Amino acid sequence: MKIHTEESAAPPELRATLRMVACAFGDELPDSWYYPLMILLAENLSFRQGAKLFTYMCGVNYSDAYDDFLGVDSKSLPPHASGDIAEVERRLKQCGYEGWLRVP
Repeated sequence: MKIHTEESAAPPELRATLRMVACAFGDELPDSWYYPLMILLAENLSFRQGAKLFTYMCGVNYSDAYDDFLGVDSKSLPPHASGDIAEVERRLKQCGYEGWLRVP
Protein backbone atom coordinates (compact mmCIF):
# COMPACT_ATOMS: atom_id res chain seq x y z
CA MET A 1 0.00 0.00 0.00
CA LYS A 2 1.13 3.55 -0.64
CA ILE A 3 1.88 5.48 2.52
CA HIS A 4 1.77 9.23 2.93
CA THR A 5 5.02 10.35 4.53
CA GLU A 6 4.88 14.14 4.06
CA GLU A 7 5.57 15.53 7.54
CA SER A 8 4.27 19.07 7.12
CA ALA A 9 0.60 18.08 7.39
CA ALA A 10 1.15 15.37 10.01
CA PRO A 11 0.26 16.02 13.65
CA PRO A 12 3.43 17.44 15.28
CA GLU A 13 3.58 14.75 17.96
CA LEU A 14 3.72 12.05 15.28
CA ARG A 15 6.34 13.55 12.96
CA ALA A 16 9.31 11.72 14.47
CA THR A 17 7.45 8.42 14.13
CA LEU A 18 6.44 9.22 10.57
CA ARG A 19 10.07 10.14 9.75
CA MET A 20 11.25 6.77 11.09
CA VAL A 21 8.60 4.87 9.09
CA ALA A 22 9.46 6.84 5.93
CA CYS A 23 13.14 6.01 6.43
CA ALA A 24 12.35 2.32 6.82
CA PHE A 25 9.78 1.92 4.04
CA GLY A 26 9.81 4.96 1.77
CA ASP A 27 6.33 5.56 0.43
CA GLU A 28 5.35 1.89 0.06
CA LEU A 29 4.39 -0.54 2.82
CA PRO A 30 3.64 -4.11 1.78
CA ASP A 31 0.08 -4.93 2.83
CA SER A 32 1.33 -7.92 4.80
CA TRP A 33 3.42 -5.59 7.00
CA TYR A 34 0.50 -3.38 8.11
CA TYR A 35 -0.13 -5.34 11.32
CA PRO A 36 3.52 -6.11 12.10
CA LEU A 37 4.26 -2.37 11.87
CA MET A 38 1.33 -1.63 14.17
CA ILE A 39 2.48 -4.27 16.65
CA LEU A 40 5.92 -2.70 16.86
CA LEU A 41 4.73 0.91 17.00
CA ALA A 42 2.17 0.05 19.69
CA GLU A 43 5.15 -0.33 22.04
CA ASN A 44 5.38 3.47 22.28
CA LEU A 45 2.11 4.90 20.94
CA SER A 46 -1.28 5.19 22.59
CA PHE A 47 -4.29 3.77 20.77
CA ARG A 48 -5.29 7.29 19.72
CA GLN A 49 -1.81 8.22 18.52
CA GLY A 50 -1.55 4.99 16.57
CA ALA A 51 -4.96 5.48 15.00
CA LYS A 52 -4.04 9.07 14.04
CA LEU A 53 -0.75 7.93 12.54
CA PHE A 54 -2.25 5.12 10.45
CA THR A 55 -5.18 7.30 9.38
CA TYR A 56 -2.76 9.94 8.12
CA MET A 57 -0.13 7.58 6.75
CA CYS A 58 -2.30 4.87 5.16
CA GLY A 59 -5.51 6.76 4.47
CA VAL A 60 -7.62 4.33 6.49
CA ASN A 61 -10.70 5.36 8.43
CA TYR A 62 -9.85 6.51 11.98
CA SER A 63 -12.26 4.09 13.63
CA ASP A 64 -10.83 1.18 11.61
CA ALA A 65 -7.27 2.18 12.54
CA TYR A 66 -8.29 2.49 16.19
CA ASP A 67 -9.89 -0.97 16.12
CA ASP A 68 -6.78 -2.38 14.44
CA PHE A 69 -4.58 -0.85 17.14
CA LEU A 70 -6.79 -2.36 19.83
CA GLY A 71 -6.36 -5.71 18.08
CA VAL A 72 -2.57 -5.59 18.12
CA ASP A 73 -2.65 -5.02 21.86
CA SER A 74 -4.80 -8.07 22.52
CA LYS A 75 -3.68 -11.57 23.43
CA SER A 76 -4.78 -12.76 20.00
CA LEU A 77 -2.63 -10.91 17.46
CA PRO A 78 -3.94 -10.14 13.97
CA PRO A 79 -2.78 -12.49 11.21
CA HIS A 80 0.73 -12.03 9.90
CA ALA A 81 3.30 -14.28 8.27
CA SER A 82 6.11 -15.81 10.25
CA GLY A 83 9.15 -13.55 10.04
CA ASP A 84 7.26 -10.37 9.14
CA ILE A 85 7.66 -8.78 12.57
CA ALA A 86 11.39 -9.49 12.57
CA GLU A 87 11.83 -7.98 9.09
CA VAL A 88 9.80 -4.88 9.91
CA GLU A 89 11.72 -4.48 13.17
CA ARG A 90 15.05 -4.86 11.35
CA ARG A 91 14.11 -2.05 8.97
CA LEU A 92 12.90 0.19 11.80
CA LYS A 93 16.08 -0.41 13.81
CA GLN A 94 18.12 0.87 10.88
CA CYS A 95 16.11 4.10 11.19
CA GLY A 96 16.28 4.73 14.94
CA TYR A 97 13.63 2.44 16.41
CA GLU A 98 15.57 1.66 19.58
CA GLY A 99 16.02 5.37 20.35
CA TRP A 100 12.39 6.04 19.48
CA LEU A 101 11.31 3.44 22.05
CA ARG A 102 13.12 5.41 24.78
CA VAL A 103 11.27 8.66 24.06
CA PRO A 104 8.30 9.10 26.39
